[in-house]
Amino acid sequence: KYFGTFTLEVLPDACGEYGVTLIDDPELTFFLDVDGLKHPVTRIEGLTIDTGACACTQPVVIDPPQCAIDARQPSRPDGSEPAGWDSITISFQDADQCSPFDVTADDFWVREVPESSPPPFIAGMTYDDSSVTINLNDRIKTGTWTCVMYNETGDEFCIAHLPGDVNGDRTSAPADILYVIDCLNNVATCEIHQCDTDRSGVCGPPDILRVIDLLNGAGAYEPWLNRRLQMSCPSAP
Repeated sequence: KYFGTFTLEVLPDACGEYGVTLIDDPELTFFLDVDGLKHPVTRIEGLTIDTGACACTQPVVIDPPQCAIDARQPSRPDGSEPAGWDSITISFQDADQCSPFDVTADDFWVREVPESSPPPFIAGMTYDDSSVTINLNDRIKTGTWTCVMYNETGDEFCIAHLPGDVNGDRTSAPADILYVIDCLNNVATCEIHQCDTDRSGVCGPPDILRVIDLLNGAGAYEPWLNRRLQMSCPSAP
């Protein structure tokens, strides 16, 4: 028989399962008839409401960092061993409330800023406990921001490759030579993608010479002196 209605109010963005539990005690759980008389409940069962799967919210780029600029060489001086970022890893802070492994390439959008040619596309996905690595079909383009958006929340993460821009001011200039020296002397702080310009795996004195090579266009390198990213990081806070 129909006795009444339970209303369960949750937040507008609520997701997952919610439950209503009645206490199995005749003094606390009972029905009242129209005359106000109590009637015991002979069988008590909980009620579970499923509002649907939770979205993986609050994504955070863990590798490379948000708005990072790769200052390292795009290849060896002779043009061999082309190098550059070709993937981006995103972790989900709410991974315990969702299934991050359910995200697919269709949940992300890749673009370049400024847009000059078709951006790289997602060639595959690699999954971990609470993160997903988006593998691109090619290295990100030099002199351009490459951005990945998570469509579920609209969060976007951008990275760039500007050879020689060690200090991350969006311009490859002589000041970057001094910045490498400051990093080696612990006067400034550098990430490996800033000061390891020769991609040896460590930051050291040879990186000073490699910055000079990049700025002047030694060997197979384009001259990057005074080349700059036209725009600030599109996903900067």
